[in-house]
Amino acid sequence: MKQLLFVCIFALSLFAADHAVAKESSTLIYWEDLLPPGYDADAILEKHQADLERLDQLPDESEEGQKLLQKILDSFNASPMNQKWNHKPIRLDGFLAPLDIENGKIVRFLLVPYFGACIHVPPPPTNQTVLIETAPGQAIPVEQADYAFVVEGTLEIESSKTDIGSAGYRILNAKTTIDREGTWLEPQN
Repeated sequence: MKQLLFVCIFALSLFAADHAVAKESSTLIYWEDLLPPGYDADAILEKHQADLERLDQLPDESEEGQKLLQKILDSFNASPMNQKWNHKPIRLDGFLAPLDIENGKIVRFLLVPYFGACIHVPPPPTNQTVLIETAPGQAIPVEQADYAFVVEGTLEIESSKTDIGSAGYRILNAKTTIDREGTWLEPQN
């Protein structure tokens, strides 16, 4: 009888542990959720209106144009992060900007809100970029680098600079899955 009681108590403790883990499950967030309350990107653009007008008049890749673009990007990168999500388990859909590849698999990358960011176009602001380090067994085959992915893990506010862009957030030991539902586009109301 003692053994049966022990087995029942053990099973109940496992159920309680599973229930506690379920309470800590991740929340699906959208890119706009990473912006802090009251954040106004339009105010930053208005501040640089003269720079933008001058930029339109310059030839592509001009030195002056590059300096103006960097000045504008620096203003966006000085934007704050949303503290609400710091140390919270989340799921976020986006695209990859690969950083480190091992054995034909992407193990470290920037997660960004649109395809081609950091590679073909200027990088998004730091409050719209997440540095991802995959968990063991979660690396992404290089041939899937163009796919949208759902990344799951604990979001942390931490600034980091890479060769292709800067991030204001990071997720270590991230789980990754191909985004087959397209939920990364916009929240459905």
